[in-house]
Amino acid sequence: MRTPLPLLFAAFTALTACPGPQTAPPPAPAEPPAPVPQDSPPAPVPQDSPPAPVPQDSPPAPVPQDSPPPAAAQPDPRTLLLAMETAYAAVNDYTVTLIRRERVKGKLLAQETMQVKFRKPLSTYIKWTGGVYKGREALYVRGRNGDKLRAHQGSFPDVTVDLDPRGALAMKGNRHPITEGSLGDLIGLLIRDLKRAESRPQDGATFTDLGESDRHGHKIRCFDAIFKIADGYYAPHVQVCMFAATSLPSRVQVWDAREQLLEDYEYRDLKTNVGLGDRDFDSSNPRYNF
Repeated sequence: MRTPLPLLFAAFTALTACPGPQTAPPPAPAEPPAPVPQDSPPAPVPQDSPPAPVPQDSPPAPVPQDSPPPAAAQPDPRTLLLAMETAYAAVNDYTVTLIRRERVKGKLLAQETMQVKFRKPLSTYIKWTGGVYKGREALYVRGRNGDKLRAHQGSFPDVTVDLDPRGALAMKGNRHPITEGSLGDLIGLLIRDLKRAESRPQDGATFTDLGESDRHGHKIRCFDAIFKIADGYYAPHVQVCMFAATSLPSRVQVWDAREQLLEDYEYRDLKTNVGLGDRDFDSSNPRYNF
């Protein structure tokens, strides 16, 4: 029996509508994997900004130093001379090594070294100890021994004699008699000239402070005096040094108008108020050689 055409068509339609084994279509190409995000380079770690410079302590303000005290006014020569006079007034006796050089009758004599003892009012013993006249001794006590100077030469012929202290024999080789050779006599001459210069400004006397220095282990103070009109003064030019500690003379030098040295007296190892007694001014003292 023939199947009617409409049925065949319906069956064909049904067959084609049923899903048979289907070949899976090739898978769609896989999308490339999304790129793995790379870690972005780490953000730069902010470096600590360099530490702000530690402010250095500004140098300390200078501590104000106490201004040095004003220098004490230095005494003028007049004050120094008057101080010398005052200092000598407190001296009863002294011992000293005298280094002496004098010009006598125009001739500058050799330097002499003497050990001197002196006691107020006027007792003097001198012994020459240097190379010149070594061993010579002289002794004078006012009012004793007929007011004569007792002396001996210290060399052959060594005879002890008594002399007028102002006579020719006693004055030989000396500018001053033994009766006028003390520190007090020297200071008296200096004070006299100072006062004359003050009372006579027209004489043009000048006094110059020479300051302090060290000599033979002592601090000394010196000044210079020049008398342009020398009449009435001891000498035209005098330089005076004094011990700073005692205000007593250390050295006195004297020049004439031509600047020739007339006198140079230096006092070393000066000791005052040592308690000299009568025995020190007695020619029979066994330590002496009269």
